Amino acid sequence: MSRPSNPSPDRSKMRTGHTTGANACAAACAALRLLVHGELEPWVGQLPELTADCYDEPAGCVEVAIPNGDRVRFAVHRAQLTPTGARCSVIKDGGDDPDCTHRGEIWAQVELLDEPGVVLLGGAGVGV
Repeated sequence: MSRPSNPSPDRSKMRTGHTTGANACAAACAALRLLVHGELEPWVGQLPELTADCYDEPAGCVEVAIPNGDRVRFAVHRAQLTPTGARCSVIKDGGDDPDCTHRGEIWAQVELLDEPGVVLLGGAGVGV
């Protein structure tokens, strides 16, 4: 007896989302921009459909390049200058293929150091 084939969903009709890593990159880029320039670009336009209710008013936006070469604009949820740097967050939109981080608030913190170089540290809940 043959098994009925289970056709693949038509992915052309699915909303795309972005990985947790792309969201973390956006949060880090926003924090760096806030630290260096003192402000973010304003968000203009509609918020992503599946996360729009998470924002009262976006703190701004940041554009990042993702691995396929596309440039993607992310709404920044929160932006804060701190005594030693800046912190920003974005709300992850997993699109029509969400995982457990969908609608999660992804934070990044940037601080300037006295010595040259870059140090990356994982925050709470992040594997290294």
